[in-house]
Amino acid sequence: MIIGEPGSGRSQATPQIISIRLRGCSAYAIRQHKTLLVDSGLIHDGDRLLYRFADLDLLDNLTLALATHGHADHTGGLATVKQAAPARIKIAASAAAVPFVEAGLNAPCRPATLLGHLARPFIPLFPSPPGVSVDVVIRDELRLAPYGVDGTLVPTPGHTLGCVSVVLPGGRAVVGDLLMTAFGRGDEPRLPLFAEDVALWKQSVDGLLNRGVDTFYAGHGGPFSARQVRRLLERV
Repeated sequence: MIIGEPGSGRSQATPQIISIRLRGCSAYAIRQHKTLLVDSGLIHDGDRLLYRFADLDLLDNLTLALATHGHADHTGGLATVKQAAPARIKIAASAAAVPFVEAGLNAPCRPATLLGHLARPFIPLFPSPPGVSVDVVIRDELRLAPYGVDGTLVPTPGHTLGCVSVVLPGGRAVVGDLLMTAFGRGDEPRLPLFAEDVALWKQSVDGLLNRGVDTFYAGHGGPFSARQVRRLLERV
């Protein structure tokens, strides 16, 4: 699914969001002057990602692959993507996520909901991804202009302490697992199944709303409107 201004050219006036459904999660290509990948699914999703990028004529323009956080259903394909052009494609993650991304481990999965408690025993069944070196370590907000996209990487801890969102012009943000539906189904956003710090999660979501984000693109379900997200914060 392609969201944003249509066009076949390599350069867009504003960033274009392309949703790519994987087995692990929804990944996103953000295309403008260059292309950014947000998340990469499970370990076997890497080849599918490369196929879709080639099919959409995005692969030769890919400069940065971001892990929104260090969970195996979002980092599994990073090593495969990196191997496609090791010198050009940089891997990005927050400082708190780097140890997990580089070791191929899961960041802590602390249940925050009943479904989270039910799902927690199945986490070890996910195949561990290969570790991959992180080239761009995010410690604070990071402008994406050097990578060919008008946007900003913003730390949004809560689901894990190492979560990062991509904030784009026009009130749009790609947020990984900061928001989700129940197992990727339904229309309304929910508190993530796992949250290392629910208070921090609230601050992160509220911070994006205060920045004027009105459309949230998530790894499981969505997109969600600002109105839906505000209703969620009132319930939690």
